[in-house]
Amino acid sequence: MKLMLCVGCVIGTMSLSACMAMAPSRPIEQMSYVPPQVCSCQPQCEAMWAEAMQDLPSLTGMRIRIATDAMAETYVASDAGRMTGTVNKVPAGDGTYKIEASFNPWVSTTNLNTLAYNGERLLYTHLRSVKEGNPCKSANVSG
Repeated sequence: MKLMLCVGCVIGTMSLSACMAMAPSRPIEQMSYVPPQVCSCQPQCEAMWAEAMQDLPSLTGMRIRIATDAMAETYVASDAGRMTGTVNKVPAGDGTYKIEASFNPWVSTTNLNTLAYNGERLLYTHLRSVKEGNPCKSANVSG
């Protein structure tokens, strides 16, 4: 009898823990929109790409799986606290490049989707700072 009561307590405690873990948490506030950033010259693009390579693993919680001079991708997220991320440097056709990011949570929930959105905005904010710190020399090139 005591053994059954003890087992019942353990199972009840585990069920309560699972329910608490599944309970909705406080909503995460979405950051204001920051667009993908555009680089206009090679030194600026190199500095912004280097920043993207540093930010990608720190914002997703995953190591970079593959990286070239035009794209990078993390390993696939393996648990609920991590995201899969990609960054692409896309030619805009006018000699500039747009750096685009995409983050995807391991499990899709409102809060995790907001975290993914915020991660992209944060990466773009960092790239904007790098861009401002590395202006292109030519007066006729806008950024």
